[in-house]
Order: sequence, then C-alpha cells, then structure tokens
Amino acid sequence: MLADTEAADPYGKNTVLRARFYECWGDLLSLDFTPGAKEKYGEALRGWQLFASWSTSGGEGTARMRDVNRVLAKIEAL
Repeated sequence: MLADTEAADPYGKNTVLRARFYECWGDLLSLDFTPGAKEKYGEALRGWQLFASWSTSGGEGTARMRDVNRVLAKIEAL
C-alpha cells in the first residue's frame, strides 16, 4: 500500500521505489504479452502520480510528470 500523504513518506523514497518496482514488473510481464502487465503498470502509475502531486514548483512537477507520462504510454501500447 502506498503512503498517501507526503508526511508519511517525506522525501518520496518509498513511493518512488514502489513505483519503479511495479513498472519493472510490468515491463517483464509485457514481454510475453501477459495480461497482468496492465495491472502492474496501473500500480506504478498510481505511485508516480502520487509522487508528482507532492511537487512544490512547476519545474519539479513537470519533471515528475515524465514518469507518469512514460507509464501512461506503456499502458496505451498494450
């Protein structure tokens, strides 16, 4: 379960680690066109969106949205 507040994960390390884990898992599953890839990418997307929502400036938010957009593209490509 993701920490749903910035206070629970002040620097976002756990949220980013979890999002990367699920994205990599989705990548592995997508190699064989396994249906579970979409589910794993969904978990990754949730983590990246949460992390992006904790941005404190426009530039930081834009940079964090790169991860969100990358995972969205992977989901659309399935």
